[in-house]
Amino acid sequence: MKMEKETFDVLVKQVKDAVIEDLTFIDPTRTILKARIWCRDDEDQFDLYCLYDFGPYMDMLFRRFKPDVTEWIREQCECLKERFMEKERTGVDIRETNRYVYRLETYSEEEIYRKFYITVTKYAEINGRMTILYSADFSLNGEVIAIDDPTGYYSGFQYEGYELSKSEKIISDNLSLFFRGITGAFSEEPYQKGDILYVDGSPYESPFYAVDCGKRLLYIENAESVTRCLQYDLAPRYYPKREVELRYRDTIPLCYKVQKVEECRYKCLTEAGRLIKSGLDEEEEIKEKVGGMFLEEFRYTPVKSEYQSESRIKEIAGLITELSEKYPEMPFTAFFREFKDWMEDTRKISDWNRADMDDKWLLAFLSEYSGRNLKLYRYQREKFKRKCQDRNPVFEDV
Repeated sequence: MKMEKETFDVLVKQVKDAVIEDLTFIDPTRTILKARIWCRDDEDQFDLYCLYDFGPYMDMLFRRFKPDVTEWIREQCECLKERFMEKERTGVDIRETNRYVYRLETYSEEEIYRKFYITVTKYAEINGRMTILYSADFSLNGEVIAIDDPTGYYSGFQYEGYELSKSEKIISDNLSLFFRGITGAFSEEPYQKGDILYVDGSPYESPFYAVDCGKRLLYIENAESVTRCLQYDLAPRYYPKREVELRYRDTIPLCYKVQKVEECRYKCLTEAGRLIKSGLDEEEEIKEKVGGMFLEEFRYTPVKSEYQSESRIKEIAGLITELSEKYPEMPFTAFFREFKDWMEDTRKISDWNRADMDDKWLLAFLSEYSGRNLKLYRYQREKFKRKCQDRNPVFEDV
């Protein structure tokens, strides 16, 4: 049954207030609370485990929170900020300007609030057994984000012999509100087919752009994380090990913040929105038509013009020739393996365009690789030169 958006918001607020009251004023003789901290980014999850000493599996048990659940969450928030905001400066050479700025943003206070959340699970003694009644996800601000029913039915708490408190009854009667997605939830949908949406799924997902295709949404999985690395011109070893894919998803949870935008940075999604508004309905046909644009943006990453100049390419080609002639006994396996990994990580070479790669483009990519890793390249070159001289003093300088 569909409802008005205003009615939905009022009911959800009542339930969230009831959850905070229920978790604060509980009967410790018949309930147990379990809390666990989560992070959406895999690269930070291990540090989170270390912070809480891995055990027992990061679950913390309570009879009650003192003084209340929101205050306890604020204490954990301060602990997380103290731990993770240190990472914005540690382990980074200040000369690596791009990476330094990247980490300042990644581990800023704002990002800490956006990527971490806390799940509190309530166990109640029912018929002599401790049973999960419900779980609630909290932001680090102490606000309830979502409520989960362990049964998966979201039909309310129906346990014979267990008398619900006032707050538990409010949660039980409205539990179905949290089993909805954006598509088809309200009597008047705020979005139309072909609209471009900016979806902020914090703290569960990184923000992303999507196109409303009616029943489903078209989006680029992991596009934002890769785009940020390209934006800061990071070396490939810092890239997230995630595949970028153009795909559909069925719904968006109502706890996500969705905003209609006129345009986005990805041409393939903009074109998909235009095709849908022009009357194209077949999802697979839409995906096929914009697939070429997607490949150009994420598979066929273009080379900057400064790296395509004839002088630059001749310089790189001459350097390779010179090194090969002067050091015929020294293999360049490691260097070219790193270069190949960079080509694949940045989507410059793949199964889609491997056969079309000619020498000129290969040298242009090598030129860009050297430019992006100039300091490291110079260091390794000097180190390699000294190594060769140590092995055979008759070798000349590079």
